[in-house]
Amino acid sequence: MARQILELNFGINGQTPMSYSAIAKRLSVHEETVGAIKKRTLEALRTLLASMDGATNGDCPA
Repeated sequence: MARQILELNFGINGQTPMSYSAIAKRLSVHEETVGAIKKRTLEALRTLLASMDGATNGDCPA
């Protein structure tokens, strides 16, 4: 579900970006759930990028 939320919210794969409200309706969850999953997923991706070779301190955008 996290991947789907990011794809829908950012308009990845040629889709039109969607609001939390529209995503929540499509996935039958609360808007707050969409926001929480997006936040947690982006934090995990930042952590992963920071731990990869070649990542420098603080260069990953917040």
